[in-house]
Amino acid sequence: MLGVLCFSGIVVSNETAKDGITQDEQFRAEHFATLHRADDANTRSLVKYYEVMSAPKPLLIRTGDDFIKHRNEVREKILKSTRLFPLPERVPLDPHYSEPLDHPWCKVYKVAYQILPEIYSVGLLFVPKELLKIPVPGILCPHGHFENGYYSETVQSRCLGLARLGFIVFSTPNDHYHDVPLGVTDQTHQIWRNLRGIDFLGSLPEVDPQRLGASGCSGGGTQVQMLISLDDRIKAATIAGLTCDFREISYLTLHHCVCNYFPDVMRFTDQPEISALSVPCPIQYLTMNDWTKTFEKNTFPQIKALYEAHGYGDRVECRYENTGHEYGRIKREWTYWWMDKHLRDNTVAENGTEPTELYLFDLKTLQDHEVAIPGQPLSALSEFYRKQDAALGLKPNRDVLSDMLGVDHVLPPEQQEVMTLSQSKQDGSMIRRVMIPGEGPLGISAIVLTKQDVSKPQSVAIIIDKDGMDIAPDTELSQSLLDAGYLVVIPDIRFVGSMSFDLLAAGKGRQYQTFLPCSPSADAGSAADVRSAWNWMSLWWGRPITGMSVTDINLVVGFAKQQYPDAQEIRLVAKNSAEFAVAGLFAALLNPNITNLDVDLNEVSYKNGNLPFVPGILRYGDVSQWKDLLE
Repeated sequence: MLGVLCFSGIVVSNETAKDGITQDEQFRAEHFATLHRADDANTRSLVKYYEVMSAPKPLLIRTGDDFIKHRNEVREKILKSTRLFPLPERVPLDPHYSEPLDHPWCKVYKVAYQILPEIYSVGLLFVPKELLKIPVPGILCPHGHFENGYYSETVQSRCLGLARLGFIVFSTPNDHYHDVPLGVTDQTHQIWRNLRGIDFLGSLPEVDPQRLGASGCSGGGTQVQMLISLDDRIKAATIAGLTCDFREISYLTLHHCVCNYFPDVMRFTDQPEISALSVPCPIQYLTMNDWTKTFEKNTFPQIKALYEAHGYGDRVECRYENTGHEYGRIKREWTYWWMDKHLRDNTVAENGTEPTELYLFDLKTLQDHEVAIPGQPLSALSEFYRKQDAALGLKPNRDVLSDMLGVDHVLPPEQQEVMTLSQSKQDGSMIRRVMIPGEGPLGISAIVLTKQDVSKPQSVAIIIDKDGMDIAPDTELSQSLLDAGYLVVIPDIRFVGSMSFDLLAAGKGRQYQTFLPCSPSADAGSAADVRSAWNWMSLWWGRPITGMSVTDINLVVGFAKQQYPDAQEIRLVAKNSAEFAVAGLFAALLNPNITNLDVDLNEVSYKNGNLPFVPGILRYGDVSQWKDLLE
């Protein structure tokens, strides 16, 4: 049985980071001029690790059964990573309509529709007054990150412009909800809400369910991309200002909008492939001076080649406009042309199809335009999934923990041997500084303390402290362990000491980047911002922060076993941090070489939100339930 001793610890909470903003070309020039300046080696290696983990996944040209098999595998993995496998039961839509708003060429309704039992979403429905050749095509228009959502001028203009051309349009919201410890991300909700939105649109008697389209920009583009990757009912799509390699929206020091992040996706695919799973669905990519700036040159050729390999080269196009991140009139007119071409076999003019006067509704009119919304608030999603888990009777186990932490996806070490950096004596103790091979490009700096120069210590204590090696070797804890005959190892694991987020903050890490996104973050961010960025990005990688820390702890334990094979005891002590106390617990659960664990897990809880993300951890139990596995 593993020995467990609890001592007083400190609970550390996470803060929300702010959104990244654009940098100009001058910064990029200055950035590369300083690329090779000397600075902290561990900061450099963390940046390299970030770049390796963010490297794009290739889009391979597959055809025939090979493509279908691969598409089905990727679709299933996406659904599993978003807690949508198997898909939830399609409960009755039970639509509730507002009174119509009158527009010169359409009626506008606010519609509440049921997506899960007693949970409703609300969209805006635009129904043309003149419907020729009923049924007509329907187009889903998720609104994305525009101020005032589907009330904004940009979204209204697109929906009204499509309605003027005779399409029935349904604009779904961009509301966000996540409960990552339950495995619920914003994509969980957004994908399912839009699948149900297509159900609703296709159920309307005036709509032809065989001619459904989707159009979105920014966050709306994300929603369209995810929708067409999973649902073959979409027969034409426009994605504006979105599709790019994940690394184009991956920032070292600040995170993008949280709706972009869902677990494990970069283990098996990237955004360009996700969008192209919809072959032969016609896709129009609209790009601009944001993270899509280089898409036409660097990424679109592979998508074009994939479509051509399937014999559908005329069903995909990319258009660039020299603007900022927006869905302006020219882009909207390209969308009208694309939808008319592929949903009605017509060709409206590529330009000039949107009148100067669109007669937009004022904001107050739309805000006051109410519909009765039955059921529960969006936060009821958590309870819905908790009930699912309770019915499954899931219990903590080491195999699922290993998968959630990504320990089977650890990069092989680039450093092969332990390096001794220095050795000295102080007050009768031997002090050795070493570099232990870490994950991929990383090394783990550590101090090794012995009371005397013993070659075969019987007991080893590994101290994990939030300050890492910065804690003095003569602290009361280390001295008490030395006096008790332990050899003491104090490592800088991720993310403490020389591997801390503080060193990545204020731009200190960015000078080592070899790749900068098209639209990089100009603000380096605080240490809290950097921590939040890595917390979210690590979802993509399938390597949560806690998993990285567990990997480093286990590498240090491996060092102790290799260097001191006669040691009968390896004690792991986690000090001054709830985060590392939990990392210590998980390391002990996965590593039988840890024989004693000294941590404080009092009042430490994933449910309370005071720990870094481990997606889905609460499906099996909170910290106290995981601790029970030690007994």
